[in-house]
Amino acid sequence: MDSPRRGWLAMLCLATTLVLGRSDLGPITDSNATNSTHGPALTLETTSENSAGCTASCKGITQAVTCYAGCDGIDFAICKGTEYIACKGGCLGIHKCVHKCEEKIVKPCERELVKKCHNKCEADVVKPCEKKCNASGHKLCVKLFEELVSAEGCHELCSEVVAAAESAAGGPLNPVADALAFALGSACVPTCSAALKEGLVPGTQEFAEFMCK
Repeated sequence: MDSPRRGWLAMLCLATTLVLGRSDLGPITDSNATNSTHGPALTLETTSENSAGCTASCKGITQAVTCYAGCDGIDFAICKGTEYIACKGGCLGIHKCVHKCEEKIVKPCERELVKKCHNKCEADVVKPCEKKCNASGHKLCVKLFEELVSAEGCHELCSEVVAAAESAAGGPLNPVADALAFALGSACVPTCSAALKEGLVPGTQEFAEFMCK
């Protein structure tokens, strides 16, 4: 092999070694960023059962599901730019070396693109939905507990409120209805019992606020 050829190959090998040795190209450690999952990639911290219900419900609306699904169709060609081409070229066809180039350069780039896409879905779709859901859910909750009174006790009252919430909010697929049902859940009956022990009367604003706080 002539001298210029050997020099060119040596430079490629050196470039590959430097790229593969770079620590700043290591994989992203954010466990929420994946290529195939939506729900777990994008979980938000919440401070109440109602807001947790809104978070789960808003991630399930059609607009959010469509947005997250779009993140799986991202064109990852940009991740195989000049840096990857130089790294792969320096491998001289060695499969293990090419695989390392992909793990160090391509995979982290792909995860970052998906993460950014998920974050945009959160900001543009889920967050606005949550804000509206939390406000509407509390208002609806208080309204229903003020209006509904059951002679059958807390179990019957809670069942009636959940059913009325779904009807008033537009059905079980509505984020407000889902969130309110989630917030009430198994806690409704014991909360109702506690309210009665406090001397609060069903159908009053005080009772309603206690149930919906």
